[in-house]
Amino acid sequence: MEDLQDYALMTEAYDFSVSFDACKGKFLQARRALESEETILVEVPLICWPIGASVPLSETVFCENCLKLKPFQSPSAPGVSSPSPSPHRPELGPAPVDAGLASPHTTCLLPGDTSPSGSHTASQIDTQLSPSLSSGASSSSPVASSLEEGCELTVDGVLCWFCSTPCLANALGGDSLLSLHKALPSSAETPVARALAAAACASVGVSLEGGKKRRGVPAEVGEKRKLHGGVDAKTVRTGDAAPEECAEVDSGSEEATVACRDAGKDDRDKKLVGGWMSVLGPASLRLLRENTETHASTSNPLPSEALARAIARIAAQTRALLLAHPGLSLGEAFAAASRPFQRLAVPAETPAGFDFSAILAAVESERELLSAALAKRLQATVGSEAAGVLLHSDTLVHLRSALSVNSQAIHLWGASTAGALMVLRAGGVYTLHACANHSCDPNCGVSSSGSEGGGSTLAVATLRAVAPGEELTVSYVDISLPLKARREMLLSSFGFLCRCSKCMREAEAAAPEAAPVDAEM
Repeated sequence: MEDLQDYALMTEAYDFSVSFDACKGKFLQARRALESEETILVEVPLICWPIGASVPLSETVFCENCLKLKPFQSPSAPGVSSPSPSPHRPELGPAPVDAGLASPHTTCLLPGDTSPSGSHTASQIDTQLSPSLSSGASSSSPVASSLEEGCELTVDGVLCWFCSTPCLANALGGDSLLSLHKALPSSAETPVARALAAAACASVGVSLEGGKKRRGVPAEVGEKRKLHGGVDAKTVRTGDAAPEECAEVDSGSEEATVACRDAGKDDRDKKLVGGWMSVLGPASLRLLRENTETHASTSNPLPSEALARAIARIAAQTRALLLAHPGLSLGEAFAAASRPFQRLAVPAETPAGFDFSAILAAVESERELLSAALAKRLQATVGSEAAGVLLHSDTLVHLRSALSVNSQAIHLWGASTAGALMVLRAGGVYTLHACANHSCDPNCGVSSSGSEGGGSTLAVATLRAVAPGEELTVSYVDISLPLKARREMLLSSFGFLCRCSKCMREAEAAAPEAAPVDAEM
């Protein structure tokens, strides 16, 4: 039976719970009566990834962690931020056409239990993991705009932009940030020094007052909500939380720099661990994006970068747990770090429905590319055996299947580097949103335009009044499509035949047309 203890912690502060049914798997259930147009969930992604844009990706600048587009700044007025164009943002309606979720639940990612290859200090691991971060920082000073406009850093020789301190901490992690900070000239009052110091503190969950400080929620609730992007609640907790839940500090104060400088004076440096970009660096991201643009496929819209980000996150979390909890074995840390992806539903293969042949073909064609992008740093992060498990075809098939059916479309409006109106197309996977089942007559709608957080933040709101105990549903496909088209799309993409109330009414009203579809199932 599905273990719901983790979800009980995640949803304690919400007006819904995650329940389980033997037929439909996990589903969301209202705890109280909900009014129409009531927002019930605002969630950041477990991972998110760019797919394409209305302009070449080389003409865009976005936060590598949350995909928020950098506000356009007119070159004619340096230092003065010009407002981005204000495009008309169309309402996405009850369900984006290319949204993805799943219903039947099966999981299969089982990492092997091995022992760590040896103990390392934070500085030793930093040298092994990302030597170019330190050398790049010393050879050319990173550039930073004001913290309100984000922070630009030269990482591995590539200029990267991060929209906030939490995103900077989540992407790079404490050890890389500390290396960059130490490589700076002795100018503690520069914006980049303050940003690095604040992000390094955030990466270990330490505020300047010495405790944990969460954005907009009590500390105890924040600890539970951290599981949206964290690890197994029953196993261990780590400070590497979801982007918006990283501890916040006053990044503009001198105390932040002092806190960062003093981090190495006690055993906190053991927890200054690398973020996911210490495994998947800018050069590898560029390689993956160039491949996506060159080999774009409408039949296989999930880019290799999505798998790479998932693998990098698992590896970074594994290393975080090993450093924070020396008693853990590599197998235990690996299992805890990969659990958020094990929770995701994977469709069952059926004769007339979901076909894994396309997944297998995609994995076979991208294994070499993923190995080139990840293998070296994976081995430095978690060892050769765990790296082999993460790049094994069985793992890649599970991840690609899970991400394909649980992904949500994201559309981010803004301006290109030339100031032209543009939209960035992206995808993301959201832990609680992924528990919502499909209906062609949903009582909830999904907004993924980033209006709540300016990036990949997702919001779920009711479309009509919902009674206590009623299931909360969304639509995975365009509900204006005819019955046959909807059912065929759901069967081929998600592996189930829809028998919601709307489908059953339409099938009864047009039995001759619906019969061939039912016969094929």
